[in-house]
Amino acid sequence: MIVGESLGGAVATWLAAKYPPRALITASAFTSVPALGAQVYPWLPVRLLARIRYDSLDRIAKIAAPVLIAHSRDDEIVPFAHGEALFAAAREPKQFLAMSGGHNDAFLFVREEWAAAVGAFLAQAHPKD
Repeated sequence: MIVGESLGGAVATWLAAKYPPRALITASAFTSVPALGAQVYPWLPVRLLARIRYDSLDRIAKIAAPVLIAHSRDDEIVPFAHGEALFAAAREPKQFLAMSGGHNDAFLFVREEWAAAVGAFLAQAHPKD
């Protein structure tokens, strides 16, 4: 299993595309650096300037493992739409967990829900383990 949050979600997606895991979990992840940068700095040509892309949107579509995408509607750094786009691009089987709370504290507000969702996801992804 590979798990990544925020920038770690991009690294986890890259890793999962290169070394197929039994499951992938991302939380508060962005679709790509250029896409997020263009939203944060709409007046800059971020898409042209970005050298490191971390294109999770492209990579997640290639991952055959079960995927859980968690994102908060209240995320003030990575918009909720990034989580929705990653979920839409992911292959089945996949699950989405809508959380509450900010980018850095969403897990604190849904700790029991988060633990239950991850446990259920892993049990469904690999019922014999």
